[in-house]
Amino acid sequence: MNDSEVTAKQQELRKSYKSLMICGKALIAFGAWTALRVILTLLMGDFNIRAFVEANTQALDITEDVTVDMVIIILFVIVFLVCLIAFLFNYIAGRGAYKEGKTRKKGIVYIIVTVSLLFGTGYSIISSFLPEKETETPAAETQENQDTLIYVGENGEFMKDSGSLLMDLTQLFLCADILYSVYKARKLNKELGEDAA
Repeated sequence: MNDSEVTAKQQELRKSYKSLMICGKALIAFGAWTALRVILTLLMGDFNIRAFVEANTQALDITEDVTVDMVIIILFVIVFLVCLIAFLFNYIAGRGAYKEGKTRKKGIVYIIVTVSLLFGTGYSIISSFLPEKETETPAAETQENQDTLIYVGENGEFMKDSGSLLMDLTQLFLCADILYSVYKARKLNKELGEDAA
């Protein structure tokens, strides 16, 4: 390899490391935003935990011993833990990518987590396009209620699904970019190392 090729490869290597740092930070921020958004939606959204519990009091077998507030707290803790685990996946993947981009130290755990996120997000995107099974609800028995449910459902579900799809596509892009950048950086390092030898 001549000097100009070495210089070009070194520039590509720096670009790959910079991409790892940027995508790593973005993945951490994205994970935090997603978890915060879910929690805030459950607390203050149109369809929050309290509305869900109050609408399903009989189905949840809520008795005098178990109050509505207790069920709300239990459900919130479960959702919070799920959000925390999801954020930890993003944090491990993002922190590992940022660390390798900054210090050049190779890691394997964050790559495994990033691949898991990539496949999980890909599955989420594909499943959003699959047809859902129709379920009958007691409220849909009358034509008036059915029309209202369809109207609200179509608009509400479309907005929710398109927002979720956009978030999934963003995470998919970040994971793919991290994996591509780490592959490219390690390949260039090997080529430059062999050339130096």
